[in-house]
This record gives sequence, structure tokens and C-alpha cells, in this order.
Amino acid sequence: MLVRVAVQGRPGTPLVAAFLPFVASLFFTVPLGGVIVRVAGEDRGMRPSGCDDLQAALGCVDALRESVPLLCGRELLDAVCGIEVLARKTHAAMLELVAGIDSAKVAPEQGFGATWRLLSAMLDLGAGQARTRVRDAEQLATRRTLTGEVLPAHLPATAAALALGVIGTGQLKVITQTMAALPSAVSQHDRDWAEATLAEHAQNFDPRRL
Repeated sequence: MLVRVAVQGRPGTPLVAAFLPFVASLFFTVPLGGVIVRVAGEDRGMRPSGCDDLQAALGCVDALRESVPLLCGRELLDAVCGIEVLARKTHAAMLELVAGIDSAKVAPEQGFGATWRLLSAMLDLGAGQARTRVRDAEQLATRRTLTGEVLPAHLPATAAALALGVIGTGQLKVITQTMAALPSAVSQHDRDWAEATLAEHAQNFDPRRL
């Protein structure tokens, strides 16, 4: 089970005490409407739009990295745990954004035939990485009908665990591959049970043991 992070900090490193709750709260209170698009002829950097809180979070991460030489052993361990949780939460937010891009048909508007192609060009991802993000987004992101009705993710327990930061991308890969391999004859009830069980055990096992 992931160690719960309780940073106390010390007088010389107040940033550590502020970092984890600040950044962890940002990533699920910011509006996920800012789309990063690389425009032909511009530099190759990523250009966030309308997401000041995200910029603040990035600055906080930079500040933590620069403060590493000032941290003691316990603070280093706490910060590592906190960064890991943050990375997992960030990945969950990324998948929601990818699903939003796909749903809004942004790729054709930007001159790409598919969302994975847009992600590959925009983020310099390999084709396999980009396709995996799109597939994972299809399974874990919140869905909406044509009338705007909000529907749960296809893998709701896994999505919730990733959003909480209690599972990582390794466990996510095991779960999605296992669910995709289930025979079509398996009932929806049994599929739901299997997914929920895998998501629960994933919080206590590394990918190989899962």
C-alpha cells in the first residue's frame, strides 16, 4: 500500500510542507478546458491556454526540484511519495483531456485524421504511446451522451483509483489488458466484478504480482 504522505517540513524548507496539499488540490480543481495545440510555424513548446492554476502547479514542481539539496531523509521520502501520487493524478487528468479532445473532434480541426496522430505530433510521443493514451482515455474518462448526459467510465473503479493516486500506470496497463482479454461470453455483471476486484488489489500489488 502506498505510504500516506504527511509532510511536516522544517524551518529551512517551508516549501515542502506547502507543496503536496497545494499541488494535489490543484489538479482536480482546475478547469480541464485548456487545450495545448502546436501551431505550424511556432516553436515546439507546449502552449497552455486559460489554465493559470496549472502554471502555478508547474512552478511549484520546479521549486520543489530546486529545493532537493535542502531536504533531509524523511522529507525526501515524503516528497517522493507525494510526487508519485501527483504523477498518477496528473495522468488521470491527462486521460480526461484526451477524451475531451477526441469528443470535440479537435484532431480534424487541427489537420490530423485521428486523436492519436495529434497527440503524437503535439507531445512528441511515439505512435504506440499516443494510441495507448487514446485507448486508456476511452476506458477511464467520464463519458457524455449526445444530449450531454454524464455517464461513468467504462472502468469506473480503475478510473477512481488512478484519480486518487493509489494505482499507477503499470497497474493500469495490467487491468486494461486483462479486461480487454475477457471472452465476449462473460456477463456485464461478472466484468464489473472483475474490474472492481482488480482495481482494489492493484492498490496493494505491483504490476507483476497483480
